[in-house]
Amino acid sequence: MGVRGLFTYCTPIKRIANRDITNARIGIDGYSLFFLFKEEREAFQSYLQSLKQQMNEVTVVLDKRAAKEKREVVEERKLHRNEARSEVSTITSFTQTPEFVELDTQQKLILERLLAQKERAAWHVYGEYMKWFVGLAKTMGISVIQAPEEADTLLIQGNYDVVISSDSDLLILGAKILWIPAQKQGSILHTEITQKEFLEFLGIKGEQLFEMAFMAGCDVQPKSLMTMQEAVSRLKFYGSMSSINKKHPEIITAQHMDEYTKLRRDVWTY
Repeated sequence: MGVRGLFTYCTPIKRIANRDITNARIGIDGYSLFFLFKEEREAFQSYLQSLKQQMNEVTVVLDKRAAKEKREVVEERKLHRNEARSEVSTITSFTQTPEFVELDTQQKLILERLLAQKERAAWHVYGEYMKWFVGLAKTMGISVIQAPEEADTLLIQGNYDVVISSDSDLLILGAKILWIPAQKQGSILHTEITQKEFLEFLGIKGEQLFEMAFMAGCDVQPKSLMTMQEAVSRLKFYGSMSSINKKHPEIITAQHMDEYTKLRRDVWTY
């Protein structure tokens, strides 16, 4: 449920991950790495090898299908990919025209950067890529698990020492240590947030974390009702969405309460 603004809000407690850790059980959100490396397959393989050599156990968990309430988000992302693919075709065609040749260096650079951005947005995990990855993992002795729905549940149930993912929902669900991977100057840099520091920093816990996600907005609740900072502040002051609804029904309405109850029952079954 990638909570809107959560990683940014947690910037004060992010640090460079302790890569000196050894013999740990690592759980990986597969799709986070797929979209990080895309077609850089040699780099992806090298990255996995370094983890496998250092850690006691490396497991990759893959989403199988989105929950019913998330299908709208999945379809929206598919639409955005198709739009990006169309724009890639248009820009590529333009780069082969005399008009492109006549542009100055700065204009060409801007257009090339835009093209690269649209190419990234248009990329998706396709059959041959998945087959390649599963075969690679097998030869490296890395376990691959297909989740019945989303990977998050299995990553938490697996009780891994470290979870690698770019989705902030793992913090809400209780990952002990979350490594957030990002590419920087041709290599992968992990920033780290621990569950202990996360809870201490927010000053809320338990059901309040799900309420915070709902109020700030997330994958299955795309309508942000307020900023992350305001959501945390109100929950610390009032204690719950229900209390906010009683005091300020214009902010948290009865409809919001019904929507939250439905999501908590049907989607956030943690």
